[in-house]
Amino acid sequence: MLIFFITGLLAGSFFNSAVYSWQSGRSIYFRRSECPACRVSIPPFLLIPVLGYFLARRRCYACGAKISAKYPLVEFITGIAFVLVYQGLGPEGPFDVFVFLYLFSFLTVISLIDLESLVIPDSLVWTLALSGIIFSLPGHYPLTGNPVLASLAGALTGGGIFLLIYAASNFYYRRVHKIEAFGAGDIKLMAAIGAFAGPGRVMAVMLTGFLIASVWGLANVLAGKKTGKTAIPLAPFLSSGAFINIILQEALLRR
Repeated sequence: MLIFFITGLLAGSFFNSAVYSWQSGRSIYFRRSECPACRVSIPPFLLIPVLGYFLARRRCYACGAKISAKYPLVEFITGIAFVLVYQGLGPEGPFDVFVFLYLFSFLTVISLIDLESLVIPDSLVWTLALSGIIFSLPGHYPLTGNPVLASLAGALTGGGIFLLIYAASNFYYRRVHKIEAFGAGDIKLMAAIGAFAGPGRVMAVMLTGFLIASVWGLANVLAGKKTGKTAIPLAPFLSSGAFINIILQEALLRR
């Protein structure tokens, strides 16, 4: 279990680096991690997940710029998620562990990019969708019956229903508020999640994601931090719905 926690910490650190590389338009390969403010390379001992943040006293050792707490938070949450997946699925389903850690990893990176930029990269979401169909060939939870057909049906159900919601809500918001309700990237993301969830789970994923987004949005409006017209990144909430209804649910059922 400790190995999975450490692996999760390292994966979280990689996710942070991948998101930063995507935002800066630089390759993630063959380069050292650097401070976003001064671009000075970070010493190896300060790259230790979570611990490096506190060793650096939450600031860049070179320029003194404040380091965001999101970095150790992503690393710690990823470590905990890896442990939860292993505890719930590891003893009985090693293939399911691999599939769900793969799904979690992609959803985490997509969510972080959406949070920062309100963009869902096509390259990531289409790769995830294709992977879901490929992983269905040997069959995995929660796909039942013919797993390939279930994966395709899940993708069509998730993407299709979200396409209808997208068309209806954007028609209203464009006419009334002169803005879009949400982007087309969310449609592709729901199709990708559906490829892993199957048609029986994708609706639960969608409803859970909308519920969490509504609570978060309402709380921010009441706190005066957002308005009813403020854009909300949906990927983190849809990803949370996927984690709850696909991964955690199965982990609890197998205990």
